[in-house]
This record gives sequence, C-alpha cells and structure tokens, in this order.
Amino acid sequence: MLIADSLEFPLILLPTTTRLELKAAFDALWDGAVHPLLAPWKGGPRGIAWRRRAEIELDLLAWVEWQVARKHFRAGQALEAVAQACGLDSAQAIRNSKRRLIEWRGKAIVSARLEEAASIGLMEAAGKDPLRDPAASAHANRLHSLDIRALGRAYTATTLSRAAKVAKPRKSRQTRI
Repeated sequence: MLIADSLEFPLILLPTTTRLELKAAFDALWDGAVHPLLAPWKGGPRGIAWRRRAEIELDLLAWVEWQVARKHFRAGQALEAVAQACGLDSAQAIRNSKRRLIEWRGKAIVSARLEEAASIGLMEAAGKDPLRDPAASAHANRLHSLDIRALGRAYTATTLSRAAKVAKPRKSRQTRI
C-alpha cells in the first residue's frame, strides 16, 4: 500500500486502467503476494500483437456496455453488431473474450473499464453531458471516438497476423550428399 501511494504522482500521468493495474501489482507485492503482471512468465499470450488484441477486445466490450447503457441497442444486438464488424459468425467469441481478458489483464482492470463505459452510457441516457463532468470526460471522449468498423478491421488484422505467425512453415533441414 505504501509503495503504490508513494507512486501516486507519477501514476497520474498513465491511463486509468494501467494505473489501476500497477497499483494492484504493487499492493499485492506489499501484501506478500505476486500480481499476474509481475509473476514469472508461464506461457500464453505475450508480445505487442497480443496486447493490441486485448486492448481492441476491451474496447469492443466497452462499446457494447456503452451502447446498452445508452439504450441504443439490446445486449444481443450490440454483440451481433460487434461480431459482424469483426467478421465473426456469432457473438459467442466476443462473449468469451471477457473471460479471457479477465485472465490476461485482471478483473479490476476489465471491470473498471466496463463500468466506466456503462456509467457514461447511463449519464447520456439520463440526458446529462458526460463531457462536462471532469471525471468522465476523458472516458467519454474515448468512447465517442471508437469506430466499431475500424475496431473490427483491427481485430481481424490482429487475428490474421497471429494465425499467420502460427501457421508459418518452418524451413526443413536438408542434408547434402
């Protein structure tokens, strides 16, 4: 707790989700535990492409929460719109991504981002302008700037680049005679 509190000023410069993740990691260290962020690598997703994909999936889920809270879509309709933008056959992959994101990023990070999106949607549904609220304006700007089609293209591109890396044929060793 003291470590995270002493780092309050530098952490202010980071995005909220990153700040929460770092504070949780430092608090866990102080309590004698190891947060997944600081745990030794055991395999699984890593690298820039995986982080980008996780960020895109989190943006897609935040968009769904925002649209449902604004009452522009029902949950199923919003998930189908996201699945269609991503070129998926069904919304099940998007539903499953929340569980996977909780494993990768931690429940606090995912929950905070989705709750922020839902609260901004509720403010808009109530007729309030979240851009006038200093606490919500940055998150509202981010949500308003999300383009579901662009996110869908980015999601597809990260999926294809990951599949290409996995399916890359290896050079076989040929012995000379």
